[in-house]
Amino acid sequence: MRFAKPSVLIGAMLLAAAVLPPALPFLATPAAAQAVNSERTIVSGGLRREYILHVPRNAPPGPKPLVIALHGALQPAGMMQRYLDLDQVADREGFVVAYPKGMNLLWNDGRSSIAGFIPLLHRRDDARFVIDVMDKLVAEGIADRSRSYLMGFSNGGFLTAFVACRYADRFAAFATMMMTVPVGYQQSCKPSKPVPILLMNGTYDPIVPMFGRPTPGAQLMSAGSTASLFARLDGCKAPEQVSAPNARIWRWKRCAP
Repeated sequence: MRFAKPSVLIGAMLLAAAVLPPALPFLATPAAAQAVNSERTIVSGGLRREYILHVPRNAPPGPKPLVIALHGALQPAGMMQRYLDLDQVADREGFVVAYPKGMNLLWNDGRSSIAGFIPLLHRRDDARFVIDVMDKLVAEGIADRSRSYLMGFSNGGFLTAFVACRYADRFAAFATMMMTVPVGYQQSCKPSKPVPILLMNGTYDPIVPMFGRPTPGAQLMSAGSTASLFARLDGCKAPEQVSAPNARIWRWKRCAP
């Protein structure tokens, strides 16, 4: 689960698990017999925060790869967990998944409003919360820091991009669904290293349309401009374009070391 060099992907429909190369050992025991879900708490920024942890019961001992998955606005973390079917992939491949819970089911995602539509009255550092979850799991010997990944859906996707811009060195790669970055990221996104990232957008999405839109707190760029921004930050050459069933894919592979 290491990347030789950064890449940027954007497509109309792709699997979130594409950030995880199929190199980990296959576990033949039934998934239901492996899975262990636990509700956990952590103090972050002086606030008591919660997350769900999914650990394959028969995973190899020692630190394991970690995926942190961030839910969308007003979507419970448990619903995100069921929606993705990511646990099934985790059981098969032997990695752990953490599902942090946003306060009131919302994330402070880097825009000047909560989830792009609620005024930012009570500040909290949700990016720090994500990092604290990873650090705790690493400290407990559950997660491997060098093989930790962050992904998010909608509101959680915006937070994922925000973290990628500010904590690029803390994760091996990122993935977003239903997200395009605010226009201001052209100046403010300054990752400490190139960012391997997978961007997934729906061509008929009315909430986060591919062509961009204004939202309270931020004017959103188009999906193509979002991908091009990360490609520029990663020092990538021109992308390859391919077609797949129900999808169009742009892939930037010739990037900085």
